[in-house]
This record gives sequence, C-alpha cells and structure tokens, in this order.
Amino acid sequence: MLTNRMPLRFYASLLVAAVALLAPSLASLTAATPTPTILLDSQQPGPTVLALNGSAADDVSGAIALRQVATWTLSRGRILTANIEDEAAANRIIQAVAPAAVVILRVENGGSATASLAPSLAVRGLDSESLRSQLNGLLDSGTAPLEAAAAATLARQNTLPSVAVELAFTARRGAPSPGERTRLFRHATHAVLVSAGLTTSDPWRLINPAGSRIKVAIYAGGGSSTTPGLAAYPACLDRAAQTIDYTYVGPIELARPHALDPFDVVVFCGGSGSGQAKSLGEAGAANVKAFVERGGGYVSSCAGSYLATSGYSWSLGLVAADTVDSAHWARGTGPVDIELTAEGKTILGDYQGLQSVRYANGPLLGPAKNPRGVAPYTVLAHFRSDMAKKVPGGVMPNTPAMIAGTFGQGRVLCFSPHPEYTESLQGMIARAVTWAAQRPLAP
Repeated sequence: MLTNRMPLRFYASLLVAAVALLAPSLASLTAATPTPTILLDSQQPGPTVLALNGSAADDVSGAIALRQVATWTLSRGRILTANIEDEAAANRIIQAVAPAAVVILRVENGGSATASLAPSLAVRGLDSESLRSQLNGLLDSGTAPLEAAAAATLARQNTLPSVAVELAFTARRGAPSPGERTRLFRHATHAVLVSAGLTTSDPWRLINPAGSRIKVAIYAGGGSSTTPGLAAYPACLDRAAQTIDYTYVGPIELARPHALDPFDVVVFCGGSGSGQAKSLGEAGAANVKAFVERGGGYVSSCAGSYLATSGYSWSLGLVAADTVDSAHWARGTGPVDIELTAEGKTILGDYQGLQSVRYANGPLLGPAKNPRGVAPYTVLAHFRSDMAKKVPGGVMPNTPAMIAGTFGQGRVLCFSPHPEYTESLQGMIARAVTWAAQRPLAP
C-alpha cells in the first residue's frame, strides 16, 4: 500500500542527482527529515520553488499531482519536492532550502480530531481571493468551496518565503475527492510558477505523451471509492513502472474534448456506478465513449463495471452485458472464489484452479437485453462461490466474474470483484491494462 513515506517509483531516478546537488545546503536537516529531490530543473539560473506533499497515509493525490507537474517545462529555476509528515518537518526543510516560494498540500486522516477541518487555502504574497476563486472554479459539482485561511496558518513560522500557498483537507466522506485534491495542488503550483515567471506550460497537461510506456488515466472523481480504491490501482501499476505510466483524471478533465488524447487506457475503480455517471455528466460520458470507440482501452472494477454495462439509463453501454438480479445488488462484502476460463488465463495470467478474491457488491453479469449493436463479451472468469449475506442465495455461482469485449476499435475489460485489493491477484491489473491498450502480453 502506498503511503506518504513511500514515494511513487516515478521519483527513483531523481534521487542520485538530487542528493549530490542539494547536500551542501541541507546540512541542517536531521535523519528524520526527508531530503528534497529535484522535480524539475531548467538548468538556467532562477529561483527555487519547494512543493511539499503532506498527504495522509494511503492518499496518493499529492504524489499524483507532482507526477503531473513533472511533465511541464521550466524556463528558469527549479522545483524541489519532499514528502512531509508534520509541520515541524516542513519548517526544517523550508529553513534549509530557503526557497523563493513554497506550495504545501496537507491532507489529514478523517478521524474525529479533524472532522471539523474544512477545506482551506492560505496564501502569502499572491492575490488570495483571486487564487481562491480560481481554485474553487476547478471543484467538481456539489463540492463545498475552499475557505480562506489566515496566512499565519502557513506553518506559523517566520522562516516562510515571501510567496507561500497551503491547501488543507481532511480525507473523509464528503471532502474534496482525491481527484480534486490532485487538481487543486497542481493548479496552485502552476499559479506560483507563473507568478515567478518560471513556466508557460499548460496546467492541463497531465502526462508526458512521448515514449513507449502505456499511458493510463485513472478516474478519481465523484462515485469512486477514496480509500483504498484510488490507491490500489496505482500500487498495482507501480509494479509495471517500466512499461506503464498513469495519472488521475476527474470529471472536469474528462469534460475537456481532448483530455484523453495522450492516453491509451482509462480506468474506473470501485465506488458507485451511478455516482460515477452523475459526476461524469453528459460531456464526460460522451468523451469516454468516444475515446474507447476510436481505439482506447477501458478497465474497471465493481462500480466501474456497472458503469460499463448496457442495462441502466446512466450506463455507458461499452459491453453487451446487463446486471443479473439487480434488485439484490447489495449482496455483501468478503472473499469469494473465482475460476478463470482459458481466455482469462491468456489475458490475465495462468491462475490455475479456484482463486480467492475480494468481492464488494460487484455486478452479476449476463447478456444484455438491448446490446445496442455491441459485440458479445467473452467470459474471463466465473464466480464459483456465493455471497448473499442479506439477499437470497444461489444466484451468484457460475455467473461471469470477469468479462472482456470490444467497443468500436477499443477494448473493454470489466472485473466484478477486486483483484486490485487481493495481493495474490494484483498482477492481473497490469495485464488487463496491457491487453486493453492492445499491446503484446507476456507469455
């Protein structure tokens, strides 16, 4: 599981150069304080901007935002970054680096101690109201706006530079989603860079379109499970970092006509299928369908697979499947047994015999009554045991647990259960993405 103590592998290649360059100025840091790494370096003289990621455990929104920023270019100066656990660590790093500007993301766990923490923005050295208005305009529909926090809350120290921005959130139900936190941190960082004359890059650039790695957009908006759902897919894809790159997208990104152009695959994880559809809206749904139809891939678990079906007014109709026994969708959560078909072993890996996988009210699938011209699906795995804690039993066994199909020129692969949560099956995720991207699979 990813935590703020374990940076994404994306940063591994930066460590050697960063330590060599920064060591003289960081002598005051203790062993308990992370050493900043170089996120971007223009190799031209200019100011240093420090981006500090204080995300709660199992929240990767800050790390994802920094992946996005790392695809930009700087005209001068550099950006350093570090993961921090507390205010004291932030203060020590700021004092040691002495940056011209700092951007801080603070995401706290949503326990009772932080239940009253409203999403807030503290600004020093920039037009606070203008930036807050800009960032609030980037929130998904229905999300409570950022409140203005006193600039004094910015680490409450005199060591801060003249330009400082801090975003503070609680990772709890009803708070801005991981996708929104990623978006706000990215745009706040962009505002600071622009104010210093360091970049003209587009803040909507989310991934580097160059290179041979498969590029994956993970939907991180309304309707998606925040923990552990939106950390599980990144954790699985990190295992294939040499061949797969990924980032978050949300409803606002997907509503932009060409947002998915740089990507090979879009992923929708667990949560609520109808909630995902509502958040996507007509524009986002149309853009996802068009992306797949022209050759993109679609991979989903649980709620994202409900979204892909053809049986609901809000579903995308990417597979010729309806849900079976929809009235009893709340079947329960826990381990169930599945068994892969021959086609499933070819695509997902040679898993022999029964496999235990986590299930959480995923769809039971059957042929669509109205396939909308979509080709029939292929079954990759069947359920072999039942989950019926509060509903009539006997329906689930031998229904499809995993299916694959085509939509236009694209490929669709739907998991009803959660292999991404199941350690022994997490290798399926990279293979599913590779297949959906129409790349060769390993034997």
